[in-house]
Amino acid sequence: MARTITVNTLSYEASHGHKPRQPRFSAVSTWAFEIDQQEPPIFITASYATAVKQAKAQAQHSITVLP
Repeated sequence: MARTITVNTLSYEASHGHKPRQPRFSAVSTWAFEIDQQEPPIFITASYATAVKQAKAQAQHSITVLP
């Protein structure tokens, strides 16, 4: 059975005014995630889509994209 990982972007959206997206003309960026509401956050340098996949692979329940 596949597990469902919730992706929370509310704090990122409140800080930046839009949903997370890869900056124009940049192949990779550093993204910060809180995994399963535990400290410290993890940092992943990759495209946004790849970073979310990597964060989900480490999570059991949820990830939060940090501003």
